[in-house]
Amino acid sequence: MIDTDQLMRVAERLMNAGNPRGAIDPLRKVLAEDPDHALALAYLALCLHDTREYRRANSEIDAALELAPEDGFVRYAAGLIALLQRRYRAAEEHLGAAHRLRPNDARVLRSLAQLYDRTGRRQRSLSTLQEALTHEPENPRLRTDIGLHLLDSGRFVEAEAMAREALAADPENADAHALMGKIRLHSLDPAGAREHALLALRTSPMHDGALRLICAVKFQANPLLGLWWYIAILASRFLDMFSDFWRSILFVVPAYMFTKTLLYSHERSSFILLVLWVALMGYFWAGGIILDRMTKRELRSIRLRKDF
Repeated sequence: MIDTDQLMRVAERLMNAGNPRGAIDPLRKVLAEDPDHALALAYLALCLHDTREYRRANSEIDAALELAPEDGFVRYAAGLIALLQRRYRAAEEHLGAAHRLRPNDARVLRSLAQLYDRTGRRQRSLSTLQEALTHEPENPRLRTDIGLHLLDSGRFVEAEAMAREALAADPENADAHALMGKIRLHSLDPAGAREHALLALRTSPMHDGALRLICAVKFQANPLLGLWWYIAILASRFLDMFSDFWRSILFVVPAYMFTKTLLYSHERSSFILLVLWVALMGYFWAGGIILDRMTKRELRSIRLRKDF
């Protein structure tokens, strides 16, 4: 007789340790014993999604929902999978149901905050994270998420305070180190940014934010690409002061004025202005592509053992 409870605990430990592939086998053993185990189906769906088996993940979560539509975790798993697949309407439906069933679950609130952030409801996202923090005040991931919001809003001192609190709660938390590194990078401290990125990668070798930090530090070491980075940082800080409407105005008005200048300039002056404009746009466009390629190259350089 298989001890399904023990197998579920093993799967949970492996999932929490960031090893979804390893959790699949014990979950399949549970389902071989009890095909209608809704929680095991939900766990398996999350693991399959994390290992990029999206079609099978959707099939398993649909089966879990059919068996237990009023189970809070099943609804949370369905919402999280929909969110990761950018099916935002379905994600909001499932996560809303999960919140109704588990109003004090910080994981549900955190996923709802991510949904609000991705759908342009940033203020609601921040308030949802703050609500989640009241339920789990020591959760470093929540403090990191709030810190990222504060950083994106230009509130650097408050963001750093959140990062320090997250690291105090979990000194090896990769997300918190990546946040602190990002703050250091915005403060034009590439050495500090690199140090925190390496600390994040020591815990989580595939951490996307930390890898991007490493690439950004390399960017800054190159005078030409470093200029692109500094201008991007300053532009980001400036635009964060305005709403989406005013950002559009700040883009449209200068573009209109530039077009009028081209039309009424001397033919030679007009040509020179056009060449300079195209060169400037090409410079910023190329900078973003180079940063993206550097990040992908760093990702390809990392290989984990199959039994990790």
